Amino acid sequence: MQVIRHKRSGDGVQKRGLIFVGLLLVVALGVWPWSRTQPMVDVVRMYLSAVALLSGIAILVLLAIRSKYKNIGEDMALQELRKLGNEYLTIVNFSVPGHKRRAIDVVVAGPHGVVAVEVKPRAHKMRCRGDLWSTMKTNGDAIPLKRSPSKHVRTLSVSLMGHLRKNGFHGAVNPALVFQNSAELDLVNPTVTVMRVKELMRWLQALPKEDLGAVDVLLTLEGKAPRQPAPVQAADPLAKERLPKDPLAREGS
Repeated sequence: MQVIRHKRSGDGVQKRGLIFVGLLLVVALGVWPWSRTQPMVDVVRMYLSAVALLSGIAILVLLAIRSKYKNIGEDMALQELRKLGNEYLTIVNFSVPGHKRRAIDVVVAGPHGVVAVEVKPRAHKMRCRGDLWSTMKTNGDAIPLKRSPSKHVRTLSVSLMGHLRKNGFHGAVNPALVFQNSAELDLVNPTVTVMRVKELMRWLQALPKEDLGAVDVLLTLEGKAPRQPAPVQAADPLAKERLPKDPLAREGS
């Protein structure tokens, strides 16, 4: 299976976060000498500097956790997808034109067409009621998610399908949500296919075959050469003459 991996769309957010942290540090360092000439209490001066510094550190930590958390999910899905054959193509962090800040975690193209996969590396219990998702606490309380993952991946799959149709692929794009194997899933009427990582490959292989050139279209969009069709061997006109003669055929004649 061929794999193309892009930089995460969150890398841009991370860069902006680093710029923001730098500005906070500049403020922290600038407030100190400026405040020495102003009628401010030393405690207030130290407080402002400390807040700016700690805020910067907190943002750096959160960005690092977010990046590592997202990579874990993508790596889990890729480990399972690598079992697929050479007729499949996987693109990680595929940004649909017009949605550059909302990349699809994994796009898989093959004999089944195209699938858009949103990976959620959550190991706890999740409850789904249509497009409404919640994290379940041990005491039974439900914490609603601010953004519906099923609605998110469905929206991106529609955008991807429109983009592919402009470039020659006229099949459907199937959206799917994939969770960790240890995740507990309480699902009622989910609007997209929901599964665990270990079920991903079996689900892909069970999809109806509709290879409408999806792999070649995606390879072209990625600036890669399309796959070369297997060479067709010409029929050998002398093949029959080279076959060994049946010794019983002469006796029976």
